[in-house]
Amino acid sequence: HHSGPGFTHHSDPGSTQHSGPGSTQHSGPGSTQHSGPGSTQHSGPGSTQHSGPGSTQHSGPGSTQHSGPGSTQHSGPGSTQHSGPGSTQHSGPGSTQHSGPGSTQHSGPGSTLHSGPGSTQHSGPGSTLHSGPGSTQHSGPGSTLHSGPGSTQHSGPGSTLHSGPGSTQHSGPGSTLHSGPGSTQHSGPGSTLHSGPGSTQHSGPGSTQHSGPGSTQHSGPGSTQHSGPGSTQHSGPGSTQHSGPGSTQHSGPGSTQHSGPGSTQHSGPGSTQHSGPGSTHQNCFRIWNGLMDPTRIKNLRF
Repeated sequence: HHSGPGFTHHSDPGSTQHSGPGSTQHSGPGSTQHSGPGSTQHSGPGSTQHSGPGSTQHSGPGSTQHSGPGSTQHSGPGSTQHSGPGSTQHSGPGSTQHSGPGSTQHSGPGSTLHSGPGSTQHSGPGSTLHSGPGSTQHSGPGSTLHSGPGSTQHSGPGSTLHSGPGSTQHSGPGSTLHSGPGSTQHSGPGSTLHSGPGSTQHSGPGSTQHSGPGSTQHSGPGSTQHSGPGSTQHSGPGSTQHSGPGSTQHSGPGSTQHSGPGSTQHSGPGSTQHSGPGSTHQNCFRIWNGLMDPTRIKNLRF
């Protein structure tokens, strides 16, 4: 199916669109696709969906978008994708989602975004990804999420972000990641989280960040990590946390940071770590280093 430049396609409320296996849908530059409330869009295995530069895709409240295994979704530069409240987007195993530079992806409150095992999500430079309050984002095992330089990722209050085992999350230089109050971020065992130089990570009050065993978190030079009051950060056994030179880590009052056995925390030259009143640090390596500190040996009793 091919729609030329500036073409407008509209589907009534409750309508169903189905594309079989290996099908191709192409919408030209400046085109508009609109699906009404409660509509369903289904693309079979190995299908391809391509939207040209400046195109707009809008799905109404309660709509469902499903792409089968090995499918490809590509949106050109400056494109806009909007899914209404309570909508569901599901991409099967091995699927690929690519959004060009300056693109915008917006999912309304209570929406669900699910990407199967081995899937790839790529957002170009200056792109914006926004998920409303109570939304859920789930990426299966071995999945890859990449956001280009200057990109912005925002998850509303009470949202949930889950990445399966062996997954990779990469945010380019100058990128911003923001999670609202009460949000939850979970990365499975062996996962990798990388934020480029000058990036900013902000988690609201009461938020929870959990990284499984053997996971790696790396923040580039000049990066900033801020966790609001009452937040919890947990890194499993054998995990590694590295912050580049001049980076800043700030945890609000009453926050909790826990690193499992065999974990490693490294902060580069000129970095700053600040924990507010009533915060708790639990790290067996810090205790061991304290015992081995030459200035404290005299206080030991055998």
